[in-house]
Amino acid sequence: MKKVTSILLVITMMISSFAAFSQVGAISQTPEYVPNAGLVIVQSGAQVTASHNVAKLAKDNGVDTLAVVGASDNTASFKISATTLGDMAKAGMKIKVITPKATMLFAKASIKELSEKIKQEFAFSLDSNDGIKVTYLGDNAPVTLENGASVSGVLDSSDYNSVTAGGSPLALSYVDGTSWGFTVKEDVDAKFVTATAPAFNDVADNFWGKAAVDYVTSKGFFNGTGAGIFSPDAKMTRAMVVTVLSRIDGYNSDNITYTYTDTDKTAWFAKGVNWAFENGIVDGGDSFRPNDNVKRIELMDMLYRFALKLGITEEVTETDLGGFVDAARVTDEKLIKAAFYCTDNGVVTGKAAGDKIALAPMMEATRAEVATMIQRFMRNAILGAGTMSTNGQYKDFIKVRGNLNNLYNKLNSGEEVRIGYYGGSVTDGHGASSDLNSWRGRTFNWFKQSFPKTRLIQVKASEGGTGSHWGSFRIQRDLLSKNPDLVFIEFVVNDYYCQTQSDGNTTLYYEQVIRQIRESYPECDIISIFTTDSERAQKQKVAATELCTAAAAQDIVCEKYGVTSINVGGALTRTLEGLEGGISGNWAKYVLDTVHPLDVGYKVYADAIIEYLQEYLLGAPTYTYGETKAHSLPETYADERNATMKPEIYYTNNLEIFDSIEGFEIIENKLTPVSPDNKFTFTFTGTGIDLYMKKSIAFEYSLDGGEPQICVQHGDMPQRLLDGLEAGKHTITISIKGATSSGENLKPDHIITALLVEGIK
Repeated sequence: MKKVTSILLVITMMISSFAAFSQVGAISQTPEYVPNAGLVIVQSGAQVTASHNVAKLAKDNGVDTLAVVGASDNTASFKISATTLGDMAKAGMKIKVITPKATMLFAKASIKELSEKIKQEFAFSLDSNDGIKVTYLGDNAPVTLENGASVSGVLDSSDYNSVTAGGSPLALSYVDGTSWGFTVKEDVDAKFVTATAPAFNDVADNFWGKAAVDYVTSKGFFNGTGAGIFSPDAKMTRAMVVTVLSRIDGYNSDNITYTYTDTDKTAWFAKGVNWAFENGIVDGGDSFRPNDNVKRIELMDMLYRFALKLGITEEVTETDLGGFVDAARVTDEKLIKAAFYCTDNGVVTGKAAGDKIALAPMMEATRAEVATMIQRFMRNAILGAGTMSTNGQYKDFIKVRGNLNNLYNKLNSGEEVRIGYYGGSVTDGHGASSDLNSWRGRTFNWFKQSFPKTRLIQVKASEGGTGSHWGSFRIQRDLLSKNPDLVFIEFVVNDYYCQTQSDGNTTLYYEQVIRQIRESYPECDIISIFTTDSERAQKQKVAATELCTAAAAQDIVCEKYGVTSINVGGALTRTLEGLEGGISGNWAKYVLDTVHPLDVGYKVYADAIIEYLQEYLLGAPTYTYGETKAHSLPETYADERNATMKPEIYYTNNLEIFDSIEGFEIIENKLTPVSPDNKFTFTFTGTGIDLYMKKSIAFEYSLDGGEPQICVQHGDMPQRLLDGLEAGKHTITISIKGATSSGENLKPDHIITALLVEGIK
């Protein structure tokens, strides 16, 4: 105990001379497992904060290791600042953590820098008792893993993309872009290393699942199916899946004990099947069905049982899968729990079914789909990353997909940066006392204050009363012609009001918006904004993190294209629910009408967005983004109709677009009927056509010389006239007869804005 006493004297000197700690609890004698040499901090019942003086004092006293020892009452927490870690790195110090059940909090710092200073080793010595909670607030997102020894954090560079212990890859490790994390089953020295994913001829750079394929193959979880072949669309057997999961768990026993009569004990997959059998990943009995293609629900069940085996979750008690249109297809209670676990942790996000989301439980999973679920399982379930993006009050409403790498580089390049705002009247700022008090004005002002040396241009491309349908056609003229570097998109509520959601077309048109941005400006970053209204807020109430139907349909597209989404409507709903009087009692104080916030409501919207911007653009001074890269386009579509459809817009301020026209004039640049005897003929090539007018009015139309049909146009939204036509050239004739079809009620504001053609790719 002689050494311990001297170390405690060092601590006492630190407290009195350097004021290195705040809120210091009682200092007690330490157990005998204190590491050999080092600065030891022992405390009880309080948070201890170490300042940069820790490193200075340690260096002055020849100490090369900081050891943190949790007290026996398990109520201690410890915080090290970014400056402290940086100073420790420069001093060549190591960090060792010995903690039975204490909570550790490492503030933001450059792990890469620290690891380089200590010869690319970042050593953690962890007690193996249950209940440890180690959190690293990294440059990306706070990531926590409980039960068993665990460490997680952020890597500032792509130079390292894997972690090894004792020369072998850690079984439970995850590295994706700038995020890393791993579990440690015993005391090890963890080293950052580079692992290269093999190249596959059948996995293109823009393949939707390439990141997942690279991940599972670089880790050695998956192998290819042949030389340079991965076979992403091939089905995956049950034997293949359990083999992959056994590799993740580090299983390598030759002792085969399973009782399956249909599974050869000398087969290449016997070890994987035995691992699944021994660990309860699958049921025992006579039959395993190794060569059957795995169904999505079977994979969910295996992953859920794997999580139980790892101790990273308790048994699920929730069974509500109501968000999926086909939830009733899962009837077994155990499988319902597995599905809930996987969907709740973002392992399974569902498949688009029009504007609904399908679980597709009985669908056979492809190799690329299994790879994606495995990647999400490692990231979301094991590391607890989930949809959390910040450590602030709005973290539950932010789903981070990727980063703001390109925007960050542009903001710090000295070049002009254009920020686009694309949406309806909420983006326009209706209800705010001034433009500056809208969510658009507040966020743009944040950019100006945060990057005062950058020339910032605001691209206001909002149009009240319009959703993603009209937005998918007008985007080239109103937004993309302005060369944006960042685009905010807001169309949720208007997709309700403009019937896009009820027609089952939200995913269709929202994907067109996202895809056109990606095609025109591959380096442009995108953020989707989900707002709310009184009806949806009342339905959600405290479950504000759940997306409404239109937002969920849009989020399918965000997931597909790697676009971060921020549910500001959920943030407002929870804010109002938490106030005395609840949502109904406070709605009028925050919102002008059913949908347009007042200044205080817009502030909640803006604060949620700024929380994300703050973290990803100003999160840490040591954060280093990579080079600017083009965003990839997935080869498949969220809505398969987009595989062949090309939106084409014909503005009616040019009479030359018509084959013939009478009884119309262009007044103030708008096509206006001036005679009851009005008619125009228009020829297009495609599979459908919409008419966009500014007022509700009845009119008649005929296709390809057929019988006239009467239609009532709903103002301020595109009217889908014809779709599902045979691909090719068609001619439509339209005559506006007025609200009574007599022509007597024609008014100058019965203008036709545009013809929207579902063209052919």
